[in-house]
Amino acid sequence: DLPKEDGVARLVMFDVPETERKKRDLIRLDLVACGYQQLQKSVWMGYRPLPERFIRLLDDLKLKNKVQIVSINKLGSLETI
Repeated sequence: DLPKEDGVARLVMFDVPETERKKRDLIRLDLVACGYQQLQKSVWMGYRPLPERFIRLLDDLKLKNKVQIVSINKLGSLETI
């Protein structure tokens, strides 16, 4: 079960080498399942907290040190913020 969207933008960024392509693909598939959208190859954005299963996936794949998750409290251009 996914956490509900809470309006807080979250960026997930990762740097997984080409030699670990299968792991990278698993992360992308899970982000899609969580409703996140791809902004760039390794930059994703969503509006819900990531479920515990995503953190467990990173643990299982030994990728916690290669993934950054950032919450953003304001979105917009410099003129609108």
